[in-house]
Amino acid sequence: MAATPASSVFGSAARDLVRELYATETLPAYNDEGVKRCLQELRAINKEIDDSSREADGKPTVPKLCGLVSLHTTAMRIKRCLIAYTHERLVRVETLRWEYGAVLPARWSSRLSRKEEDYSKAYGDALAEYMRSVDLDVTADVQPPRQLHVMVRVRRAIGEVVLASGQAVNMQPGTTLLLRRSDAEALVRRGALEEVDADA
Repeated sequence: MAATPASSVFGSAARDLVRELYATETLPAYNDEGVKRCLQELRAINKEIDDSSREADGKPTVPKLCGLVSLHTTAMRIKRCLIAYTHERLVRVETLRWEYGAVLPARWSSRLSRKEEDYSKAYGDALAEYMRSVDLDVTADVQPPRQLHVMVRVRRAIGEVVLASGQAVNMQPGTTLLLRRSDAEALVRRGALEEVDADA
């Protein structure tokens, strides 16, 4: 089998994988099928390279060498696409940890692969350990606050919550509260509270 014509087919799965991810700024569901197709293509390329090398018996012709180089270049491109796909997804997983806290909402956690779930937990544990070591919640006030307090409305029943300040607040749906921004920010990110315009 000639290597060069077959190599023109390889790489489309990797290209589609990266395009799908970068088509949105959020985190799409992990494309397990697309990743498997890329790995299958890599195995097929390796087999073609091995077969062509055996056929050449140490004396490859120029066309055969060109085919081998083409296959090798294609394999490297597929690997780079897989690395880019994996790295970008992990960056977005880290971003979700900063936005939503230690527990991701189901709509995001359901989009992770098992390995990404493990990474998210390990990243969260490392971040929590660092915050304990410096005695500072670095995830609070991600954006510089304009005011120390914020008016919020409870979107869903949470029950009694003890805030970082030590104050216990009973949060029932529809309740409007004036809280310290540092107390409210994590709950706002999780969708439990929503900011309201105090002047409205």
